[in-house]
Amino acid sequence: MASATPGNVIQINSWNEKFHSLFSTSEQNELIARIKDESPQGDVKNHPIAKFIIPLLRDLFKEKNMEDIVESLPEEAIHSLVSAISVISFASDLDIHESQRDNRYLETLSITKKAKSEHSHREYLEKIYVENKKNSLILIRKRIEELEEKYFKENFTNIQNLRASNNPDKELIIENIRKSSTSKEQHDIYDTIKRLNTDIILIDKDVRFSINLALNAEVNDRKFLNRVALIIHKPHLLSTSYLLSGIKFSQILMKWFFKNIPIVTVRNIIIAQKNGFNIEDYFVKKYNPKDGFEDIYTIINSEYMHPPFSQVVCCKKTAIKELISCYRKKLLYPSTCGLLAMIEGILWSLAEFMHDCGENIFIYNEDSEQKQITAIISKHDGSYNKNTTIGTLLKISKLNNLLDRHFIEFFCQDFYKSRNEILHGENWHDATPQQTAAKFAVLEYILSESHKYIKTYWANWAKEHIPDGLIQELYNSMFIQDNNHSKGKAKKNTNKPHEKR
Repeated sequence: MASATPGNVIQINSWNEKFHSLFSTSEQNELIARIKDESPQGDVKNHPIAKFIIPLLRDLFKEKNMEDIVESLPEEAIHSLVSAISVISFASDLDIHESQRDNRYLETLSITKKAKSEHSHREYLEKIYVENKKNSLILIRKRIEELEEKYFKENFTNIQNLRASNNPDKELIIENIRKSSTSKEQHDIYDTIKRLNTDIILIDKDVRFSINLALNAEVNDRKFLNRVALIIHKPHLLSTSYLLSGIKFSQILMKWFFKNIPIVTVRNIIIAQKNGFNIEDYFVKKYNPKDGFEDIYTIINSEYMHPPFSQVVCCKKTAIKELISCYRKKLLYPSTCGLLAMIEGILWSLAEFMHDCGENIFIYNEDSEQKQITAIISKHDGSYNKNTTIGTLLKISKLNNLLDRHFIEFFCQDFYKSRNEILHGENWHDATPQQTAAKFAVLEYILSESHKYIKTYWANWAKEHIPDGLIQELYNSMFIQDNNHSKGKAKKNTNKPHEKR
């Protein structure tokens, strides 16, 4: 029988009730006036309710400001921006370095540099790109065929014959066969196939990249034209799904960690591994610099990981900082032991948050003095499993939907099997820099997924519960008043030296 983390259950329902009663008034002006009256110095943003929702609104306003900026741009500028971002995002430095031995790339680069200032070269460059696109699309279609063979298994030959037939219902029949596949692995393969088919359309229709638009963009990157030439030379680099679907990872940890780092970094790691770089050293290199733990610090300091939004981190924040301190002092065994306990604790806390959001993960014994988890609810059929272990939680509960399938396999099979031996001191030799750094990567992944889930939950909650009138009033209070106050201070400060003179 597992114990619920003390104080971990946040009162989401009570917040819902509080806001429902507060915002059910027919007159928004009356509501805003009431909040103003109850606010210290009449400033709306100092009201307790406002203090709760302002962090939510800050993200909404940031999103709205970005939308406003994009909407104000001319259409051609937006397309040019998309092309420039694609070039920077998909063409890595190591790809460029490796291509220096490819004469066809060097020829393309030479023409690209001329075409930047001399438009007459662009037509020839376009012909090169069109030809290379055909070859790239053949590569992607071949990858789709390989995945479909893996997906449909013994039905693959029948599927191919059916596609080649004149049967008017062939697509419907294929779709019904696909729907009969229930394993999560097959769903993942099918999702990759869908993304690859989408990438084919995006590359073929020049949605992500256009030579003219890319060359017209002014970008502060000395290798930008090298990157443009590389995309022209290898258009399949624009398909992330193609690049990742063909990788044989030496360590499954990388498979899901790649989802959270830029694709150019992924490409650099893949090429480095091919050239002999030990993938296990990647995380050691990642966490060695002074700012190596910056992403972890950002998440554990986020408002969303603490009350009133959640208690997923909360009191664990100091302990996580101490684990980082141990690692930096080369105290690997205490760091490893602490990480094993911390990772498990955050997973339980995240599951409790999800349960409080209505996901129905646990059955509690409400009669005991301390709240006890007596069973875990299966996401498949709603049955109760009394084996309340972390493995059961990851495999059968709705937490399983949130986390990557490869991560769950890795956690239950490789990561967790040596847990007891390490914690009981029988296997302290596993506390190597590589193994400890890998555990920090697991911690970062779980914190990142937790943060995304919690932030998305509250963003949706804010859109549903907070009236437009109050949002505008808080926006004025937060931004317009503050800006005016800042301008006043600036004006006052600029006057002082003048008065002295």
